[in-house]
Amino acid sequence: MIGERRILAKTTIYIILIIFTVFTAFPYFWMVLTSFRYRDDIFSTGLRLFSKPLTLENYLVVFSRSVIPKSFFNSVVILAGTVILQISTSALAAYSLARGKFPGVRLLILVFLGTMMIPEEVILLPLYLVIRTMHLLDTRIGTILALSPWGLTVYILIGFFRTIPYELEEAALINGANKLQIFRLIIIPISKPAIAAVIVFLSVAVWGHIIIPWTIIQTEGLLTVPLALKSFQRTYTMEYNLILAGATLASIPILFVFVSLKRYFIQGLVMGSLKE
Repeated sequence: MIGERRILAKTTIYIILIIFTVFTAFPYFWMVLTSFRYRDDIFSTGLRLFSKPLTLENYLVVFSRSVIPKSFFNSVVILAGTVILQISTSALAAYSLARGKFPGVRLLILVFLGTMMIPEEVILLPLYLVIRTMHLLDTRIGTILALSPWGLTVYILIGFFRTIPYELEEAALINGANKLQIFRLIIIPISKPAIAAVIVFLSVAVWGHIIIPWTIIQTEGLLTVPLALKSFQRTYTMEYNLILAGATLASIPILFVFVSLKRYFIQGLVMGSLKE
């Protein structure tokens, strides 16, 4: 009787997960499929998953009549710079807070958490003024600096660093290693799953960000992929096949990042990298 209940419970869970997966993946599947359709076929009567003929013309239009392909370079540079700067600074801060025994350490952690609760619209004007004062408006560096501060990264890494046994550091100290060597040679290699999880979160957030890049970037040559896609959408308002072709291209790099880091990402979640 107990065995039958367990089988029924597992079957129910699997069915729910399958339904949830289909429900989640279907919009992306529909976007990709529509990107290969003709415009008239989209507005035809009836809901058809497959139609003939499909075409690559939409992608040819995106490559020839938009700045989306050129904007990939800007987005990749901004994403790489933001991830490197964010990880390097957040890892140092998280390690200090995770191992710190100084007064006010809990308050500092709360401050980092508090930064995640402030809407971007609130800090947009002060952020713009700071970047302008630094003479970094309409530059990739200015956009990277504006996107880099994010308290979630520090919070995730604090939780993971606290799961690392302190005995490893004590043994390294006895063998003559200093704090920086311990951090670089012991903490960072062990923390690859947590860092991979952070990179995935950062990549999704930075790649699809619109508000801050829109505030900093002022010329067409520096547009990121979301801004270029938005400009393309204004030009081809009702051409949903073209817009979805551009959106499909824009989603490929993030899928590549996730697939590349999937193993470490899952390890990071399983090992409790999201716990304080």
